[in-house]
Amino acid sequence: MSNVNDSDLKIDTEDSFPAREEQPTDTTLSLLISHAQCALRSLDLSRFAEPGITNVYMRQCLVDDFRRCAGDLLARCDSDKVPFHWFIQGISKRMDGVLQLAVLRPLQRNSEFVPALLPGSQILAFAADLLDRRRKMYSDPRARPWRWLEPLFFPWHALAVAMAEVCVRQESSVVEKYWPTIEGAYSSFQELVVDVACPHDLYWKPIENMMRKATTARDNLRNKEVLRCEALQGHIFGDTMVTTFLDHTCQSQQDSLVAEAIQTVDGHTSTTSGIPLTESQNTSEASQRFTHEVAAWTQYEHFMSDPYDMGI
Repeated sequence: MSNVNDSDLKIDTEDSFPAREEQPTDTTLSLLISHAQCALRSLDLSRFAEPGITNVYMRQCLVDDFRRCAGDLLARCDSDKVPFHWFIQGISKRMDGVLQLAVLRPLQRNSEFVPALLPGSQILAFAADLLDRRRKMYSDPRARPWRWLEPLFFPWHALAVAMAEVCVRQESSVVEKYWPTIEGAYSSFQELVVDVACPHDLYWKPIENMMRKATTARDNLRNKEVLRCEALQGHIFGDTMVTTFLDHTCQSQQDSLVAEAIQTVDGHTSTTSGIPLTESQNTSEASQRFTHEVAAWTQYEHFMSDPYDMGI
C-alpha cells in the first residue's frame, strides 16, 4: 500500500503507480488503521487463526513498529491548520494506546500469558486516560466531519480493564479520580449498544456485570471513608476502636472481592496467582500490591470468560 491521494488512483490509467506522498493524503487514515489491525492480530491470543505472541518483549516490539510507521505517515502533519491532519494524529494516538494496553492486558484469555504487574494504579490510570482522550477528541468541533467513525471503534477493552482495576483498588481517592471517566464511558457504551446495531453488543452483558462489581467495590470504599470521617469528628466511639473496626470491615470486604477474583470457574485457585487469600500483618507492601494486581488481572480474565461461555 502507498500513501497517495484518491485522485491519483484511476481505473483506466496506464501510468505506473504514483510515488508515495511525504505528507498525509486521502489514504493515510486507511493505512494507519491497516497497520494497527495487523499489529492487533499479532497481539491476539485467542488462537482462532494462529498462535499469538505471549512474550511481552516481542509484543512490545509490535507496538514500537506501529509507532515508527505512524511517525513516517504523519511526519509532515500540519495539525494546527488542517483539521484532518489534527484528526488523524488523534486517531493514531488512540490506536497507539489501544495496542499498548493490549500488550499488558490481552483481549483474549490464554493460560500461557503472564501479565505484567505494574506498581500502584498505573494500569487504571492508563486505561482511564484512553477513555478520556477519546471523549475529548470527539467532543472537539474539529472532529465534527468524522464523528461517524466514533461508534465503529469503541474502546470496550480499556473500559473493561479500568473496571477490573477498580474492583481491587484500596485507595478511595484513586478510584474517585477516575470514576467519572469510567462512568461516562460506560454510559456512552450503553447508548451505543441501544442505538446502533453493531458487534459491540456482544460484550454488553459482560461489561454490565463488571460495572456492577466495580460499583460495589467503590461503594465499599466510600462507606469506609464516610465512617472514618464521622469517627474523627467524635460521632462514634473511641478512635482506636473505630480505626480497628473500620480496617477489619474494609479488609473483609476487600478480601471477599479478591477471593472471588482469584477463584476460577471450576472452584480451584487460579494457577496465575499462587497466593493466599488472606495476608498476615507481616506481609510486605510489595506482596500486598502483587496480590491485588493479580486479582485485577483475574477479574479481567473472568470478564473475558463471559463472551466465551456465551459461545461468542
